[in-house]
Amino acid sequence: MLDLLGELNRGGAAIVVITHDRDVAAALPRRVTIHDGRVTA
Repeated sequence: MLDLLGELNRGGAAIVVITHDRDVAAALPRRVTIHDGRVTA
């Protein structure tokens, strides 16, 4: 699934993935961390 999302992104689509899985997050090029409703990183 991540390969397909990456292909869509390279084609110009904006992709947002929301996950608690650190392995999934590590495979993505950009991360925004939110804790208790506030952006922390």
